[in-house]
Amino acid sequence: MELRNKHDNALEEVSGLLSADEAVALLPRKMGVSRTTLMRWAKAGKIPSVQPVPHSRRFFRRDDILRLLEPRGEAGGSSADRSLPGLEEL
Repeated sequence: MELRNKHDNALEEVSGLLSADEAVALLPRKMGVSRTTLMRWAKAGKIPSVQPVPHSRRFFRRDDILRLLEPRGEAGGSSADRSLPGLEEL
């Protein structure tokens, strides 16, 4: 019988996900997205993140980070088409 501790499931959840530093490294420097900015967006719910244990590190799915690179819709579009705060000027 294999014994597992309660954190094993949390570790399985984050495998294949990116840390905040890894996520920021995927974005071009000219976007000006820092780790602090990314974490602020995650806490505000503007970008999905995974936090397997409350009050622990946040992780990000690669697809969600790469979606930040996609062109956004015209002004007047839906809220889903508007750029995230801090990216409007780019």
